[in-house]
Amino acid sequence: MLSKYLKYPAFWLKSSNQHGVHSPFVYQWVTKCLYAKPKLGANKTQNLVLQSIAYFGFTNLKIIGNTVLLGQIKKEVPWSSFTIKPLDFLFLEHPDWEEISSKLHGAGLHNNTMIVINNIHANTKNEALWQHLLGKTVFTVSIDLFHCGVLFLRKEQEKEHFTIRI
Repeated sequence: MLSKYLKYPAFWLKSSNQHGVHSPFVYQWVTKCLYAKPKLGANKTQNLVLQSIAYFGFTNLKIIGNTVLLGQIKKEVPWSSFTIKPLDFLFLEHPDWEEISSKLHGAGLHNNTMIVINNIHANTKNEALWQHLLGKTVFTVSIDLFHCGVLFLRKEQEKEHFTIRI
């Protein structure tokens, strides 16, 4: 756990805010969603999830490994569904390639699906899986926010990676 916090200064030095983003899609999301007030969640990941679901109007959600977040989404986003495919939004408390792969190949994800993976820098295993996911061509937009990582499937966009501090 301590090594995660030792990595943060290096992350902060290479990261940018909205001014370093050259993708209109990501710029709009960062400025109108992530940096928007009021904050909806108790921590950065919860806030990112709740604000992104509202911002994009996601209805078909899957939350794996975080029952507190699941309860908060059910309270804050009563129109959401957790059983319908294809998924608009997938949250994984722990990086899991098998879970993502099964959704990719099982018609569970579509263009514009957002995947949030918590704790991408928690340990070397999580970091290795994050790097593996960044290499997949299906994910055209990837964003490292340090405490979590975000992947988008956007066929209309060239593959880009962003490191953003929030």
